[in-house]
Parts: sequence; C-alpha cells; structure tokens
Amino acid sequence: MGEKELKTPILFKESSSIHQEALEQIIALTERIITTDGRIQTIIPFLSISRSSRQTPPIPSVLSPSFCLILQGTKKIHFGQDIIYAHAGEYLASLIDLPASAQIDGATQEFPYIGLRVDFTTKEIAAVIIEAEISVNTKDKKLNIGAFIGKSDTELLDLFIRLFKLTDKPHEVCFLSALIK
Repeated sequence: MGEKELKTPILFKESSSIHQEALEQIIALTERIITTDGRIQTIIPFLSISRSSRQTPPIPSVLSPSFCLILQGTKKIHFGQDIIYAHAGEYLASLIDLPASAQIDGATQEFPYIGLRVDFTTKEIAAVIIEAEISVNTKDKKLNIGAFIGKSDTELLDLFIRLFKLTDKPHEVCFLSALIK
C-alpha cells in the first residue's frame, strides 16, 4: 500500500509536467504567427490569437459563443458585479452572447498574455448538446450566466497543437480544421 501511495504523486507530477510542456509547445507555435500585441485571425477560419504585453482596463464587449484558452497570463471577465478569473491552462467557454468586460491582468513585455479563441455558432453548440445527449433540468430555478471556466487537460491541448500544425498546410486547413473543431 505504501508503494502505491508513493507512485500517485509521481504520476501527478509527470502529468503536470506534460501539461506544461504542451502549453509551452502551443505558445511556441503561436509566436511563429503573432509577435506583437493585438488579435490576429489565423489561416484557420474560427481560430484567433490574442497577445498583450501590458495590463488593460476593463474593456466592455459582448462575449459571443466561443471557447477561449489562456496560454499565458491571466484574464478577468466582469459580468456585472461578478468576476471570473481565467489563468494559464484554463479555458472560458461561452454558450450565448453575454455583455461583459474583459481585462488583461499582470501582463508584461517579458511575460505577455497569450490567449486563443475558437468561435462557435449557436447551431454548432446545439448540435453538440443533442449529439452528446446533454439534458437540461428545466425545474432548476438557479440562474446561470452562460459561461464557465474549466481546466484544460493534455488531450485538449493536443487538439490545439494539431490545429496549429495545420497552419503549415494551407490546402488541408479548411477540411481538417473543421474535423478537429
């Protein structure tokens, strides 16, 4: 029993190391595309990269259906009085259009904020709900904001690595990127 207890922390350490290596690999792939601050649309129609080397004030906008992966830094999303923090390795998923303000926190020249965004249509979200047979409890009176934060795993990061590798294959990008999405 003591032997199993010793192995478990090692597995978590290896898993954490693999996760960090995958994040660093994606950062390196993004740096081939974007080296200055701003948001750039990639050759992949639904994938964009954001980079900021400074903190920003809260910027009002509408968060549309999307999946945003934070690669480096922290982003604060303000929903009225509620604030959601998204840190490196975490994602923010939005299912509907939501008024919000976004703010980059703690970014510097040496350690800029880098984030990825995959845009979805409401039709694509509905298709996933139907195909995955996700049930929604209509008796639940609790109000949800339509967005949530989650922790990425290596399988998810691998999908982004595969997407970025497609940027070197412009003839295949439309077909294969849609399959990955």
